[in-house]
Amino acid sequence: MARSMVWVTPTAKEMAYELIMELRIKQGRGLSIFLGCPISYDNYSAIQQWVQRLMTETQMARKKLTETEIRSRFLDRIPLHLQGVID
Repeated sequence: MARSMVWVTPTAKEMAYELIMELRIKQGRGLSIFLGCPISYDNYSAIQQWVQRLMTETQMARKKLTETEIRSRFLDRIPLHLQGVID
C-alpha cells in the first residue's frame, strides 16, 4: 500500500487495510467525497481517516465496532453504482 497522507492509529490502519483488501479497492481518488474527507485524499488515505474517525466516535460512546459493522457502514456511504460486485 502507498504511503498514507494521514496519521491514524495502528488499529485503524489495520482495519482500513483489511477493508481495502476485502473489497479490492483500487488506489486512486474519488472515495473521499463519500467519506467526508478532503477531496485531496487518495482512496486509501480517505478510508484510513474515515475508519479512524468512526472508531473514535464509537469509543467516545463506549462502543466497539466489529469488522462487519465497519464494512456495512462503509458500504452504506458508497453509491450502489460505484460498488461493483461485492461478495
